[in-house]
Amino acid sequence: TALVCVVAYAAIVTFSSAVPWVFVDEYTYAWLAKHDGDLELAQRVGIVSILAQSFLYFKVYALTFASGLGATELAKALNLCFWLGSGAAAYLAARRLLSRPQAAAFALVALLSPWVIYVRLFMPEAMYVFGFWLCVAGFVWSWTPDNPRGEALLGTGLGALALVKSHAILLLPGFLVGIAVALLLGGRPSLRRLAGFGARAGILVL
Repeated sequence: TALVCVVAYAAIVTFSSAVPWVFVDEYTYAWLAKHDGDLELAQRVGIVSILAQSFLYFKVYALTFASGLGATELAKALNLCFWLGSGAAAYLAARRLLSRPQAAAFALVALLSPWVIYVRLFMPEAMYVFGFWLCVAGFVWSWTPDNPRGEALLGTGLGALALVKSHAILLLPGFLVGIAVALLLGGRPSLRRLAGFGARAGILVL
């Protein structure tokens, strides 16, 4: 029942005209998605900004224009799928440390956060939040104090996430601190591992 209510709530926020919310960046994102992130063409018409770096987002959301149906409504439907997927990924991440009821409550809070308003906009936030929780889930389930594969997976994930929104680079310091704390608690402090993760993730993101 709770899941049905959450899906219904997200769908109402996504498609209801009763939520009057417009964001100027929608035009830029929609235009670039329609033209497959063509930066040369964007320069010619004067649409050049940091938003133009969201190449993976443009590839995925270009499908909304290729279908021949309403691009805006299809983009909202994609946003809704990514948003609900972010709840599943948040649950998976929390399940590593919490019981099922606690993990479900955690995912519910993540889904019902104020960020849900972005599901109705032609912008990459829903896809970005999904990618973030996917990175967290992949990391917490693969990381061990004696093996850097979790850091390699996280670095690759952050690199892909930077192609959705370049803001992913701002996540690096937080993850570095988290890994340092985990290594200290695991009794295996290693500046070399931290430096290695920072370098790999930084290269992938940039």
